[in-house]
Amino acid sequence: MKKTTEIKNFYKQALKSMKWLSLTSNIKFNYLAGINRSINPGQVTKLAKSLEMMGVIRPVVIAELSFITGKLEKYIIDGQHIFNALIRLGWEIPYITIEVSSKQDLVEKIAMLNASSK
Repeated sequence: MKKTTEIKNFYKQALKSMKWLSLTSNIKFNYLAGINRSINPGQVTKLAKSLEMMGVIRPVVIAELSFITGKLEKYIIDGQHIFNALIRLGWEIPYITIEVSSKQDLVEKIAMLNASSK
């Protein structure tokens, strides 16, 4: 029950700061190679169909990290398949930015987000 409450509170706070990324924007989101799962084109196709039927019901989760490359960059923490499906459809991308303080914090938040999306 504690995890469910943590997840709810996490999304309540994060959704207050949701933004939309235009496909013509110069903002770049990076992937966490070796941490995120590889992009599965079949999953992207399924999500694109789902998005066309129901719309976007969950934003992409981003974190600004400097401990990956040594410079502050935006990384997709959760929602890389939705991100790719939205690009395929040519739609704007809803996203939220969360704070990540360390590599350990990153691992814990990714695990929490993955548990909430299955």
